[in-house]
Amino acid sequence: MSTPIYGVDQLGLVRTQATFDTIAAFSTSHGFGFNSLKITPELAFGEYAEHVGTASLQGEFQRKYGGKWGVECYHKVNGAATAPQHGPFLLAAGMSFSGGIYSLNASQPTALQIGRKSGTSLYELISGGWVEKIEIEQVGASAAIFRASGGFATYGALLGVPVTSSSTYSSSATSIALATASKWKVLPGVYVAFGSEDNSGSGYLVTAVASDGVTLTISPGLANGIGATQTVTPVVPAATISGTVIGGVSDGLTLDSTSLGFISGKVTLETGIHGLDKESTADRPNRLARGKRRVMFEGEFYFLDENTPFLGGTHVSTLRSIAMRSGANTAGSRLIANIPSARFDMAPIDIPDADEATYKIKALGRQNSAANDEFTIDTN
Repeated sequence: MSTPIYGVDQLGLVRTQATFDTIAAFSTSHGFGFNSLKITPELAFGEYAEHVGTASLQGEFQRKYGGKWGVECYHKVNGAATAPQHGPFLLAAGMSFSGGIYSLNASQPTALQIGRKSGTSLYELISGGWVEKIEIEQVGASAAIFRASGGFATYGALLGVPVTSSSTYSSSATSIALATASKWKVLPGVYVAFGSEDNSGSGYLVTAVASDGVTLTISPGLANGIGATQTVTPVVPAATISGTVIGGVSDGLTLDSTSLGFISGKVTLETGIHGLDKESTADRPNRLARGKRRVMFEGEFYFLDENTPFLGGTHVSTLRSIAMRSGANTAGSRLIANIPSARFDMAPIDIPDADEATYKIKALGRQNSAANDEFTIDTN
């Protein structure tokens, strides 16, 4: 009898893809810690609409394959001018990393690959992923939080405890059959081992599964032969999780270079990146495209004298710079989200029955002096 899957055993990996929806092996450096990771595969169907003299549904036709994903993790720092482990999400959000600073660019979007493993009987991998939105949120006395979400083209998985058939296989074999009871427990896109045969630790990529759900095509061919009824397990590197959780009581916020106390702040980037999935020659998104992006800020402040010029200034279309720092103001211990030119919305003042008056305010970032300069993240 197989053991349950435990949440405490979860391990996450993330990397960018050199070619869209082309799976590459993970390495130890691709691990990242997460608070939550949700993967939602989707396969759409359309119903037959023709009238045939009955109210009974006559059938369906398959539409597009793909899915959605979302992750939340700590906004951790890895040292001055060093990319954090959640950096691949930023690269796939249309940013470049140079000189310790993530900056927006106008390049073709970078695809994303994400894996999630728990024990030896659950492994999911999504390929051809893209980032639709990222958020950096800082709440007083709490750790800085990073969120990212988007879509993907391909879902691979190992589910449960599949075993091979009663057949034996010699070296170089590329077609391996599962036992009938194990059909559809393996989906294309994962690296696996057959018993102790793991290709010297590299595993075998399942490139296809036949329509019977039993016959696997693997690459490369077996380095060594395998016996009958071998347990199939995922091959995932022992990822190293690094970085320091930041935020809490040493954060900072400046508006027009004036330091302000703040209760909470959140910077959001809506990337405009999306998968192209309308071609009738493909059953899933087969490339990425860029659309209109938006950079936004939300903050909550006490109603204090030093804060009121910014509140009153919303009654005219004044543009202001925003810098939200997570972590102490020391090189190597901070990450700073910068919006150099933003227009603030007018905001109501909340005066409760007994507590302190506060106000919540929103802002929309604009191009400052050159294309793609409306948002940066500084790791220095």
